[in-house]
Amino acid sequence: MYCYGIELLTDDIEEFRANMLEVLAEYLCRTPEDATYRAASIVFAANLFHGDALTMKKSQGKPITFAEWG
Repeated sequence: MYCYGIELLTDDIEEFRANMLEVLAEYLCRTPEDATYRAASIVFAANLFHGDALTMKKSQGKPITFAEWG
């Protein structure tokens, strides 16, 4: 839940998310059918941003804010 990242390049954000999910799935021995895998996919989609870390803005120009999971 506490994994965050910002990727500047447009064509790399999906690969970034996919690579993170693949590493986690391999480490935990999970498949796309597992609830843990699906939950991780949602978390990575929410916490791995396409934007600029120097300006702290998303690619659409909105500020980057990190979700606080409870």
